[in-house]
Amino acid sequence: MRPALALSIAFVALLAACGGGGDKQSPGEHAAAICAATPDANNASVASADITEASGLAATRRDDDFLLVHNDSGDSARVFAIDRMGNHHATYALPGADAIDWEDMAIGPGPDSDLDYLYLADIGDNAMQRAEIAVYRVPDPEVSISDTPTNNTFRSVETLVLRYPDRPHDAETLLVDPDSGDLVIVTKELATGTSLVFRAPASVTPDTPYTLEQVGQIDFKSFASRVTPPPDAPALVAGVPFLPTGGDVSPGGDLIAIRTYGTVWVWSRDKDTSLSDAFAAAPCEAPSAIEPQGEAIAFDRDGRGYTTVSEGANPPLHHFSAK
Repeated sequence: MRPALALSIAFVALLAACGGGGDKQSPGEHAAAICAATPDANNASVASADITEASGLAATRRDDDFLLVHNDSGDSARVFAIDRMGNHHATYALPGADAIDWEDMAIGPGPDSDLDYLYLADIGDNAMQRAEIAVYRVPDPEVSISDTPTNNTFRSVETLVLRYPDRPHDAETLLVDPDSGDLVIVTKELATGTSLVFRAPASVTPDTPYTLEQVGQIDFKSFASRVTPPPDAPALVAGVPFLPTGGDVSPGGDLIAIRTYGTVWVWSRDKDTSLSDAFAAAPCEAPSAIEPQGEAIAFDRDGRGYTTVSEGANPPLHHFSAK
């Protein structure tokens, strides 16, 4: 997907009641704070000419200063590390992995309880014809400051092979539960606007096909956004603002964010509630930027803000901070 769209950026600050503070916030209070976040005026943009279709984004758990990003289809199996001003510091190749249509990434637990893991979702399927999709798992990399980007290779790459129980689906959203390690995929349904929610347990065996379980659905078309796209809004924002294109779970596990072409929706999640069950409640609308083809979102390591980015050359990094 490479529509030629002119970049039109407009920040929308959506106010919501905000209570509590710090680590003592309840999930509902935390969600209210995030949905009342304000945009940072840092004017940061992705500097690397190698990153032209940013489709997945994650904040490394090792360092507040770095984000991990990957391209959409058409690139090799690799991950880029950038700082929060968009400077490129490292590239990490995944030997043996395919990059058919990478659409999202997430960080969560894995086989070694002492490590955080990066999950890379090769789950895009515009034609809805793939018999199997894949999620690649590697340790969260340790990034070093470098004026000249370094080239690195992950030593260990695990492939989680997944199948849908009914038929192939197109999807661009991967969530990993920071508590259980379960994987959740939210599909992208153009015809109905009602996405299906599928789950794979943390115990999935690498290289062995696993049939996903449908555990819910989300009717994105039913959500009433308070944002009206401007007359010059990009085509995807004006035409299909309800389609989900990326998501993330806060490191503490109490928030779920899913972005669409048009906005950002945030659900609060109580302790011992599954990700899919959390979707039964109504989300709040968080502030977002109008991006030509926004497909990526990541919570900060402390869960007090989030970043979004669009596909395209040198796209801005839009960061929002809760007060």
